[in-house]
Amino acid sequence: MNSATITESLVREIVRLVATSPAGQGLLLIGGTRYRLLDRSHRLSTDADYHWDGFHARSITRILDTQVDPDAASNMKLAGGGAMVVDEVIRILMGLLPPAARK
Repeated sequence: MNSATITESLVREIVRLVATSPAGQGLLLIGGTRYRLLDRSHRLSTDADYHWDGFHARSITRILDTQVDPDAASNMKLAGGGAMVVDEVIRILMGLLPPAARK
């Protein structure tokens, strides 16, 4: 399993955790397929979009600290370090918010 595949599976798991917690109220998942131009491959897309102004990165971090299982934590290390993966997930989720909601 390469680093990109590990990261994509971690993002899916993190989105599932967030979506089923109080921090995930207002989370919409947008599914479909994506076509990669560089290698002409297809992949399933599970994008996250938030439509509420109560989102806080601390809520996401708290969920990850308490609910990510040891196997996923081990995979995070393989993908370049847990903190780096979590920071990237939070950065992506924060980027989906309107500027006024980024607190």
